[in-house]
Amino acid sequence: MARMRKLDPKKTAFDDKLLTEKALTKQRHRSRDEVVRAIWACGGIISDAARMLGYAGQSGLRYRIRDDVELQEMITEARETMKDIAESKLKDALFAGEQWAVTYYLNNQARDRGYGREGININMQQNTLTAINLESYSDKELLQLEKLLAKAPADGTVDA
Repeated sequence: MARMRKLDPKKTAFDDKLLTEKALTKQRHRSRDEVVRAIWACGGIISDAARMLGYAGQSGLRYRIRDDVELQEMITEARETMKDIAESKLKDALFAGEQWAVTYYLNNQARDRGYGREGININMQQNTLTAINLESYSDKELLQLEKLLAKAPADGTVDA
């Protein structure tokens, strides 16, 4: 059963509000070292760092970071470190043959080889490969194209 709070007739709601504000103010005042440790421990995620420091919300910490260039740089460094860790985990998953990792990697890093969400859009330095609508060509032109393709190497390489 929940315990009921005893009401103090001498205490007003205004006094309760002041006590709460004092507690929050005391709770919000953290040393710079504590803020730095929280930023690194949370990987630069400000909302998590604010929670770790006991802030009621993240705006107080955001104001503090906004006014401190070194803290801004630490946020950036912590986020870059998180990216490195994520890339390392992705690499581990790739080497383990995880299908999701292979798909993700090809969609995002192998667009130059024709992979990606947008479909084939291959850019080879100066030459761009695009889809060709063959319906607009005459029979004679299509025969010429067929002869050219027959002469091309089987591996698709082109001599420059």
